[in-house]
Amino acid sequence: MNSNEIGKIGELIGIIELMKKGYNVYRPIDDSGVDYIILKDSVYNRIQIRTSKLLINKNCYQFHFTTEELNKWDLFVCVCLSDNNTLGCIYIIPKENLDVMSTVSIHKVTDKTKESKWDKFLFT
Repeated sequence: MNSNEIGKIGELIGIIELMKKGYNVYRPIDDSGVDYIILKDSVYNRIQIRTSKLLINKNCYQFHFTTEELNKWDLFVCVCLSDNNTLGCIYIIPKENLDVMSTVSIHKVTDKTKESKWDKFLFT
């Protein structure tokens, strides 16, 4: 399976999970760098969805974006896929928490006593 196919799977899984949590999901007509617009409790947010499988050699999921892209959306949705392309977990990170970083690395924590700096953005 190529990276475009994996990205589409992650995007669809992300949308389904948002809808299950009561979000209305809308797709923009033009490709302006925003994947979807979501609405919940009368609040609209522009989102960018990225997908990653576990990078075994780094024991983490990595999500990339450019600083130009960062100005186009409100929330960065990181979909972590398991080995069989099913949902592992989702993180929804407000752009204010990304600064100008161009990579989000979410480490797979096997020790439950340790906390990742991204844990507070875990979408459950």
